[in-house]
Amino acid sequence: MSANAPPLYKTLNRLFASVFWPAAAGNVFWAIWSLIVDPPSALGNDEYASSLVVMSALTIYLTANWVLDFGSEQQVVTSPWYWVAQTTHVMTMVAVSMAATLRFDWIAPASAVFFLVNVMGHGSGLWSPRDGNVRAHVALHGTAAIACLIAVYAQQVAIIPITYGLVLALWIYLRRDPLSKSFSRRV
Repeated sequence: MSANAPPLYKTLNRLFASVFWPAAAGNVFWAIWSLIVDPPSALGNDEYASSLVVMSALTIYLTANWVLDFGSEQQVVTSPWYWVAQTTHVMTMVAVSMAATLRFDWIAPASAVFFLVNVMGHGSGLWSPRDGNVRAHVALHGTAAIACLIAVYAQQVAIIPITYGLVLALWIYLRRDPLSKSFSRRV
């Protein structure tokens, strides 16, 4: 951790590493198991499968991103807007997982907001991807947000899990070098 970072930012970094990010992962984990153990009767087969795919994609993302961002020593970001963006990011992930289990009709709008938060985080420079390819990340998340909004208006459930699957696959591809380095250090 950066020795010269102000104490507030060191505390925020610790909170995200040890409380907020794991809490979001716990929420998503709870959502998956709630769906498996007690599938809501209001969900059709397509909605049920979509919810499981979305929750699985978020679980993989949360795990990989936690390993990258908090699993090793890193620079502590000293911009208050970074932490506002991180908080919003975590809150929208939780909103998506709640929508998947409680109100499926909210999953597309919640997903659109989630992807738009990612566009703003990357586009504003608050989150600098380790691969340095900001444009690719902005385009990726922007396209996903548009796809989610189309799903809202077209009422096409299948668009949502496909969107998450493609975003996750491209995110892993864009971050393959830092991911392979992070996971190989831990083995």
